[in-house]
Amino acid sequence: MELRNINKIALASALIAVTVGVGLARLPAFRLSTNPTGDARISEALRAGARTGHHHLAAFVLVDGDVCFGGLGADETSEFEIGSITKVFNGELLDQAVERDELTYNTTVAEILGERAEGSMLADVTLLELATHTSGLPRLGKQKPRNILAALIGRNPDVGQTRDFVIDSALSARLKDRGKENYSNLGHAFLGQLLAESAGVSYAELIQRDIFTPLGMTDSYVALPGTVGPDAPRGVGGFGLPVQPWESDGPAPAGAIRSTPRDMAKFAQAIVDKQTPNPVWAHDDDYFWHNGATFGFADELRIYPERRAAIYAAGDTCTEINTVIEALQQSVWHE
Repeated sequence: MELRNINKIALASALIAVTVGVGLARLPAFRLSTNPTGDARISEALRAGARTGHHHLAAFVLVDGDVCFGGLGADETSEFEIGSITKVFNGELLDQAVERDELTYNTTVAEILGERAEGSMLADVTLLELATHTSGLPRLGKQKPRNILAALIGRNPDVGQTRDFVIDSALSARLKDRGKENYSNLGHAFLGQLLAESAGVSYAELIQRDIFTPLGMTDSYVALPGTVGPDAPRGVGGFGLPVQPWESDGPAPAGAIRSTPRDMAKFAQAIVDKQTPNPVWAHDDDYFWHNGATFGFADELRIYPERRAAIYAAGDTCTEINTVIEALQQSVWHE
């Protein structure tokens, strides 16, 4: 790879980080909603856990099949960008393909892409390595100048990045520290597209067929270019203004699902019933979890397998949601 391309990737990463940081610094331009919805215990926990930078919040607590919803300025029907929780859906797609004997965790890139992967450092990388961020791929792939500019001004950074663009970007990347965990959006975008390639459908079609439809997640979709309606909720950016939706094609598997707390409760119940987490989840004490963030949204989902429980919260800013989740956990189990 030419030096100028390496510099572009590094510059893109730095600019995106700066953009998000600046946004967080300016978030106090608006206040937390005072309009409670749903279960009063949940809305009160949201209020207790909220911090500067939170605006509209919605959440659910699921225990033994019973789910309660609550919110501040939002409810179980409110649509959010779930960001990197999309990666957990990739893990479920992989698990399902393995269970059907269509793939294995050790299936390699070359086994799916054939001659297209010839000469690539990724050729013998496995699907499990991609799922667990141990493939050696960088955090981001090639970035076009317009995508770098979009990131700087809080607009959609994925415009124009097709499925082929992402695949070629991954195949041409130089791997570093393979076997060591190194969080990679490029890796999961590539993984999702590989799973779709293997299934002979698009990524959006695959996730609709294997997850959304079976679980009845009727309000969830992959935000492909042109699919987010004019009335769909917009996240709030650093100036207190609506942020452009993250509609995405090639990079979609890294974080382009839009969903509602009601639909996410259906997904959470399926994971609770399954009990065994897919390889994408992070683990902490008695639960496994994943979070997500875009320029205008943030969320987190925790699964407590022994308690047969789940907690989820989402907000319409990029302020992290972990303090809200902790408050919800405290309200349920007082611990």
